Amino acid sequence: MTRQATSQKSEGPSKKRNAVIASLALGAALGAMVTLAGTAREAYATFPGENGRIAFDSNLATGEGVNIPEKGIEIFSINLDGTGLEQLTHNVARDFQPDFSPDGGKCSFVSDRDFSPGIFTMNADGTNQKKRSRGPAMVFATPGFSPDGSRIAFHTNRDGNFEIYKMRTDGTGQVNLTNNPAADFTPDWQPLKSQY
Repeated sequence: MTRQATSQKSEGPSKKRNAVIASLALGAALGAMVTLAGTAREAYATFPGENGRIAFDSNLATGEGVNIPEKGIEIFSINLDGTGLEQLTHNVARDFQPDFSPDGGKCSFVSDRDFSPGIFTMNADGTNQKKRSRGPAMVFATPGFSPDGSRIAFHTNRDGNFEIYKMRTDGTGQVNLTNNPAADFTPDWQPLKSQY
């Protein structure tokens, strides 16, 4: 009888220990899921220009001809019906926030390649990629073409806080439009009156 009581006592703590371990494992798994869900990045896409294609950035795209390095983000374009996926950027940097010019011939985007973040442009097929922004900054973001395609607006922290700038599509004529102590983000052009 003493033996039976002893074995029951040893089973009791063992069951409790297993329950505690199972609870901790479940808690860790749920915590990991919450962490992963909290770090998932939002998709960023642009309306099509006259080329009829949507540009978007992704670190999750798959398919024939898709090659995304680990921790990379690349820019793609696709037809409105979901066919014709094309990868426009191919490098180990993060390329994101694409915007087609109104005529669909060019695309502006942000890249952190060569450890030097900035605004870039490329042809709609991914060729002729060139850095356009100038000046020291840790962040350049949300480039967008003007309705006539002659300028790009963006925000940057190169003056110590976030300000909205515009520049010509070749990177010249950079002008701080907001120049105030508040943080200014995400510029957006209004359509030309003839486009109403």
